Amino acid sequence: MIYEPACVVYNKGPLTIRDFLKQRRRIYAGHMQVRDQQNYEASTMKVSPIARQLITCHDFTMSTPKQVMWTLGTVILEGYARLQGYYDYRRKREHHIWQMVDSTKNLEVGKHKVRRICNAQSIIVFRFILEGAESYDLNPEREDREATEAARKFLPLLRTKIRKEDKLSINGPGIMTAVIRAEQHGAELVAKRIQQVVQATPVRIGMRGREVKVRVTYSSLTFALKAKDRSVIISGPLVQEAMVAAQGTNSAKK
Repeated sequence: MIYEPACVVYNKGPLTIRDFLKQRRRIYAGHMQVRDQQNYEASTMKVSPIARQLITCHDFTMSTPKQVMWTLGTVILEGYARLQGYYDYRRKREHHIWQMVDSTKNLEVGKHKVRRICNAQSIIVFRFILEGAESYDLNPEREDREATEAARKFLPLLRTKIRKEDKLSINGPGIMTAVIRAEQHGAELVAKRIQQVVQATPVRIGMRGREVKVRVTYSSLTFALKAKDRSVIISGPLVQEAMVAAQGTNSAKK
C-alpha cells in the first residue's frame, strides 16, 4: 500500500429517504459500538458542533423558507436514523455485514443529479485541425472550409457523448463550442472525451470523399457562482497561465 497525495475520491451519498435512513442508521450504530469498544468518539456524535455549523452556514441552510424546510427535514431524518441506530446497538444488532444502499451505487443517476444542482457553468472551445495542415499554407480559406465541414460531420456523433442539457455548436471556421453545467474538473473530462473521439475517428470531406484525420486542441473557462456574496469566480487553464505570467513579470520588475 502507498499514499497517493494527488488521488481524488468522490463519495456518493444516497438519493432516497429509505437509503439515507439505512445508511445513517448503521453508521450511528457503528459509532456507538466504536465509542464503547475503542474509547473513541466520532466528532458527529456531539450535537453542538453540528448546530454551530448549521448557524455558520445560515446563508445556505436558512437563506429562504424553502431552505429552512429542507434543513429542518434533514435534521428530523438524521434524528430518526440515530434513534434506529441506538435501538440496533441496544439490541446488539450487528452491522459489520452491510446492507447495500442501492442508490449510492447508481453512478449515472448520481452524476446527472450532481450536474443538475451544480452552480458552475463551463465553456469549452475546440479547434479542429486537419492532418497535414501545412499543405494549406497557400490556401488558408480551403483549410477553414474543410475543417468546418469536418466539425459539422462530427457534430451528431459528439452530441451523443454529452448530456441532453449541454449545448454543442459550430461557431466559426473549424471552431466548435460546448456549454455545459460542470466545474473545471468536469469540463476537462468532457473536453478530453470529445478530443479522443474525434482523433480516433477518420472523417470524409470534399466532393471526392477524401478521408482525413483531425487533431483537436481546446481550452475552457469555468464560471462558478459563490453562494454568500453572489460573485462569480472564473477559472481555467488560460486564466492560470495568465496569473503565472503576471507573477513572473512582477518578480522581474522587482
